[in-house]
Amino acid sequence: MTLDGAAMTNDDLAEFMKALANVVWTNEGMGPAVETGRKGESSRVELNPSGQVKDFRPDQIGVFFKDIRLKARRPALDVGRHQGGRFPVTLAANCANLREPSMNNLLEAC
Repeated sequence: MTLDGAAMTNDDLAEFMKALANVVWTNEGMGPAVETGRKGESSRVELNPSGQVKDFRPDQIGVFFKDIRLKARRPALDVGRHQGGRFPVTLAANCANLREPSMNNLLEAC
């Protein structure tokens, strides 16, 4: 899939792409991975929409968005002192793991 967006700075764009890369699925729902243990023994995930933060073993989570790529950035915005730009980002969604009943609405979107 392709997202066509706009950002005020390169830092904003980098933050957005990092946020996409941190979205994971679990058997209890989806959300951003907010922390990984020092030895990689667990990851802390903020489950959406409840906002609960839970720990999961690496074999209990999977990356949702993969192959995230930035295409050529195009200048398009001029807001005051900031020179922004438009950007297309291509990515793939890992829908194969959305077989949990709590994920039915996301599975339909895939």
